[in-house]
Amino acid sequence: MAEGQILMKQGDYSTDLIAIEEGSADGIRDGNTIASLKEGDLIGEMGLLEHEPRNADVVATSPMRVMKLTHWEIRRMSEEALQRIQEVVAKRRQDGVVDPAHRSA
Repeated sequence: MAEGQILMKQGDYSTDLIAIEEGSADGIRDGNTIASLKEGDLIGEMGLLEHEPRNADVVATSPMRVMKLTHWEIRRMSEEALQRIQEVVAKRRQDGVVDPAHRSA
């Protein structure tokens, strides 16, 4: 993926997640950068697992190599892999990255 390419759009329906293998991207919500993402980070897992619209745009800030997994591929993953993805979601929620409108009470 090229620098400046939009990987995900805020408000779109979540059908896949992306793992960053090389490069970097910014998570941008309502015009504000809310996260800087790099190699090893996941993108799109929050909306995919919680069946919510994407809560931010994600834009490449450098050339990137990524791995994309569809919701069908995610459903076939091991329980251990799903647990790791859920841990990432919990950490982002704790760090305040998740959209407050979707935060659990």
